Amino acid sequence: MSCCGKGRAAAGGRAAPPNMRMPLQPRPTVMIEYIGETSMSVLGPITGTRYFFDAKGTQAVVDLRDRPYLLTIPTLRQAG
Repeated sequence: MSCCGKGRAAAGGRAAPPNMRMPLQPRPTVMIEYIGETSMSVLGPITGTRYFFDAKGTQAVVDLRDRPYLLTIPTLRQAG
């Protein structure tokens, strides 16, 4: 006979209701500007986020954890 799931429900381990879960805290970010002449794509080494700059002057919101690496690239600078 197959299990109807009652044994699992009695074991507990239920997740908190959606309204009781802790909200995700936003990560600090910084604006980075591209000053190169062509398009460029960069992979953030900490977050794994791909940042794409399609033209000179393009700005991207960058996770603060990726900032040190991106600023080692000569065609990127912190905006503002």
